[in-house]
Amino acid sequence: MTYSDSHELPRVTLVTVTYNAASVFDDFWQSLSKQVDVEWALIVVDNASVDKTSAKLALIERDPRVTVVRSPINTGAAEGNNIGVRLAMARADPYIILCNNDIVFDSNILTGLIRAKQRLSPGAVSPVLVFGDNRSATWFEMGSFSTLFGVRCVHHSSFDALPSQSYLTSYAPTTFLLFDREVIESVGELDADYFAYWEDADYVWRARKKGYKLWVNPHTVVVHKVSQSSGGFGSLYSNHQYYKNQIRFARKHFGRVVCGYTVATSLLRIGARWALRRDPLPLTKAKMLGLQAGILALRG
Repeated sequence: MTYSDSHELPRVTLVTVTYNAASVFDDFWQSLSKQVDVEWALIVVDNASVDKTSAKLALIERDPRVTVVRSPINTGAAEGNNIGVRLAMARADPYIILCNNDIVFDSNILTGLIRAKQRLSPGAVSPVLVFGDNRSATWFEMGSFSTLFGVRCVHHSSFDALPSQSYLTSYAPTTFLLFDREVIESVGELDADYFAYWEDADYVWRARKKGYKLWVNPHTVVVHKVSQSSGGFGSLYSNHQYYKNQIRFARKHFGRVVCGYTVATSLLRIGARWALRRDPLPLTKAKMLGLQAGILALRG
């Protein structure tokens, strides 16, 4: 029986991690506050923000549906999510969403995803994700893992018109990803050694290895202000973390040879972008230092 066959509203717990998110959090909270026909709870783990995030969280935690955890240190996205998931699993809700807070969505996003998930096999389902600064452009509608030019998570925008029903994907980010409770019970926690970037790829890879499927529902759309809380995707921090954790993911799931190939292709890509003046020197250094940190972490 689905909730549409009964008088009970569906229940879901959302987990989000904040770090200096004051510029984006209001839109996220307003979107969540407008949800209809659903009983939701929100767990926010704040990773020692130094902006006005704490003040904003103090206001919303007056809502009995909200739990705020304030970490004295920045534990990273992966461990921050783990802290939230532990609290979420203590609840009885059948669905858990891992999500960013640099997002905007309409009032039916939760019911739409839950309805879609109830018609699918156990696993997880994502909405379509569009860019915050260009909502006609798709950031994610399907994804896969590729080793052609080193291990990468590839976002595809391959449909002239989206399918009418939910469809399978090999990869989906945790920008707004709804899991059946049993998936998290089976897969366990996120790998906290990633800190930020690639932790979601690692998690969905492990879920798929357990036999769970990932889906995208084309009738639900979330606006993503891509990487705004970490300085933007072109920031030094984002690129350092991306290249560092790319190496960890490649070695962990694909072995030594593919990891070495990933290092080589990443070096070539970084060098080519600098030589062609597509990346400034500080960004090139951040990427190189990220690669170096990833290699050194393997040796440690």
